[in-house]
Amino acid sequence: MIHELTRSAWGLVAALALPAIGLLWDGAWHLTFGRDTFWSPPHVLLYAGVTLSLVISTATIVSSTLKREGITIGPLYTSAEAFIVLLGTATMLAAAPFDDWWHNTFGRDTGLWSPPHLAGLIGGALTGLGAVIFVRHEAQKLRGAALWATLLLLGCFTLAMGAMALGPYSIRHEGRVDPSVYPIASCLVGTFVLILSQRVTGRAGAATIVALIQFGLNGAVGAALSASGYDRVVSLPPLMIASAIVLDIAFARFGARSLWPVLAGLLFAITFFPVEALWAQMLTGSSWPLIPALTAFFLALPAALLGAMAGEWLGQSIAKHSTQRDTNG
Repeated sequence: MIHELTRSAWGLVAALALPAIGLLWDGAWHLTFGRDTFWSPPHVLLYAGVTLSLVISTATIVSSTLKREGITIGPLYTSAEAFIVLLGTATMLAAAPFDDWWHNTFGRDTGLWSPPHLAGLIGGALTGLGAVIFVRHEAQKLRGAALWATLLLLGCFTLAMGAMALGPYSIRHEGRVDPSVYPIASCLVGTFVLILSQRVTGRAGAATIVALIQFGLNGAVGAALSASGYDRVVSLPPLMIASAIVLDIAFARFGARSLWPVLAGLLFAITFFPVEALWAQMLTGSSWPLIPALTAFFLALPAALLGAMAGEWLGQSIAKHSTQRDTNG
């Protein structure tokens, strides 16, 4: 039920959803109209969400400081999650003038791997992670509205991570004929976010829902913009849904075992590569060259294992800390 969470928690859900939509809109805006002023409509929507995150995290830290509760950072008292949200928000705000300077100095870029864009995405990922921890810690039982709020936040987090993985192909999908980099990066971030989702929620099925939210949000915004007359919209994300389904089926049986991250990493890479190869062929009309694809696959295996272990560790840490809070509270 909605009363399981405070207004601050729901505010953070909105604060993550607005930049996610704004990011997709901004890509379509640049493809259709070219580079515009900072105050373009997508930028306004994006930074409205950033401002909301700033207000909520700052208010939470001020409240904790007045009550002298939480961890101390200099003269301030705060919860770890509020500080992470504030740090991510500050990074996104700092990326805005950096991006403006970058474009004025080096001209227009074509993807998301320029330093200011990466800084903004990293800030968004930090904000999303902090918001997930915020909701997970606030909800005494992760069910009902609290569960769906967590899944929505994880979906927005996955959207940002997927965009980072695509890099220069996040705007235009034509470059996805080259399997040498982005599928490897997708295995790294894909296993990380999906295993994290399973551990934070403690549920088989969470990875599939998060992957569907990521893909559905990207596709829905793109369809709405196309219907509104935009010439081009941003590329659809790497197709992780099939891999997520396989991971959830396996998690229900093997998730409690110590070697789960190893199994999860292998399952993701083995499932993801052929599906993504077909998906890239549908988008571009060209198939991946065999030798570069095989080389990328063998490089993706350790990347997937690394992502799975990182997601397992972080998810376990969040779930354990939340359980301790519930017990102490």
